[in-house]
Amino acid sequence: MNPPRPRLTVKRAMMAVALAALVLSVSVHRWRRLEADYRQMESFCANMERSFQGSRDPRDIALAGYFGSLRRKYEAAERRPWLPLAPDPPVP
Repeated sequence: MNPPRPRLTVKRAMMAVALAALVLSVSVHRWRRLEADYRQMESFCANMERSFQGSRDPRDIALAGYFGSLRRKYEAAERRPWLPLAPDPPVP
């Protein structure tokens, strides 16, 4: 004898839709928060890159390149906050 199948009632369907909406709203809120964090990091890296660009010191040139690569990384992460982000490379 087969066990009885659960019935899909209007109440259960509405509960499933409400649960799906809750999960989506939490994930969208998290993505927006990550997007804001990435935007802030991108702005910081852009400012640091600009501050090191005019120098002739080899260390400053290396730091300008380092912050430029971080800026591009956070720009891409800002556009796609749902993708995982690799850790930052060590400072040269």
